[in-house]
Amino acid sequence: MHRSPLLYEAIRLLNEHQYATFRLLDNPDFSDAITATKKGAVSLMIAVIYSQKQVPDAHTLLELFPEKVDKARALVTITPYRTMIWVNSPVAGWRFYRVDTGGIAYDWDLAKELGR
Repeated sequence: MHRSPLLYEAIRLLNEHQYATFRLLDNPDFSDAITATKKGAVSLMIAVIYSQKQVPDAHTLLELFPEKVDKARALVTITPYRTMIWVNSPVAGWRFYRVDTGGIAYDWDLAKELGR
């Protein structure tokens, strides 16, 4: 199965900040997904996606990728990980969204930790 170069870029970014990363395989809903753990931090499950259009906010993410957001929301209640969607677009670069059952929001704390 082909893996997006963005997946490896996300792994590199996390590894640079002392996260241990693991690729998730055979997930039909998120072909490019990883988990990341770090001592003293919440473990993350991240769906990595690319958008040709800018994704400046959670509202735009929901408009452009409603199925991915809905599937990520469904995972929130059944996984111990913080569920996230990371979007990469040409001008904005990486955007980090936290997914909860009630909605999605930009994760400013993680962005700051990763120097973004």
